[in-house]
Amino acid sequence: SVVFEDPKHNLWVGTHNNGLELFNPKTGSFKHFTARRGIPGSISSNVIRKIKVDQDGRLWVSTLNGINIFNPETNTFTVLNHNPEDAASLNQNSIYDILKDATGSMWMGTYYGGVNFYHANSTPFKGYKSTLGKNGLSSNVVSSIVEDKKHNLWIGTEAEGLNYYDRATGKFTSFKHDPENPSSLSSNLVKAIYIDQKGKVWIGTYEGGLDVYLPGSNSFKHYKPD
Repeated sequence: SVVFEDPKHNLWVGTHNNGLELFNPKTGSFKHFTARRGIPGSISSNVIRKIKVDQDGRLWVSTLNGINIFNPETNTFTVLNHNPEDAASLNQNSIYDILKDATGSMWMGTYYGGVNFYHANSTPFKGYKSTLGKNGLSSNVVSSIVEDKKHNLWIGTEAEGLNYYDRATGKFTSFKHDPENPSSLSSNLVKAIYIDQKGKVWIGTYEGGLDVYLPGSNSFKHYKPD
């Protein structure tokens, strides 16, 4: 589940299987949004993963079945889904993470669709996927995306480690666990990434503990239970 405070200080609670809840702190009341098949304007899935606000103040809700953009005037959603006949549509509907970068662009980490990029002034979606033997993501199962102070992206995957995307050059650098190298990433199952105020990149992994990236050395320091 996820809890998000919007610019009007309302609280949105996304649940694992029961849709979306809107809490108004002034009235102490809840409004419920659930998927209703065949009803235009309803949310597309009851599995809510992340909630963000775009540069126009619109609420973006990532789900198991696409992106939902909330219209507060009508209390309805516009759904962005994959359309196999439209190459510029979202390339996969199961969205794990969503990021608004410093330019106002939106980045979506998907399950088997890699990363999808959206900017209102360009073609709706552009995909970044794993490409065997070429520069690209190490995996198409993307768990987390964050932006650093240089506006480059750190992208975590579910089984193929950590990726660094240099936006100026368009190059991806992959970091993976190497059992022969104690300074490598502790696990290829990356669950969360956080960049602190000093610019340090912290990586939460599955069964590998917590790592921090050591700039300039392409290595990691590990924190694990004693």
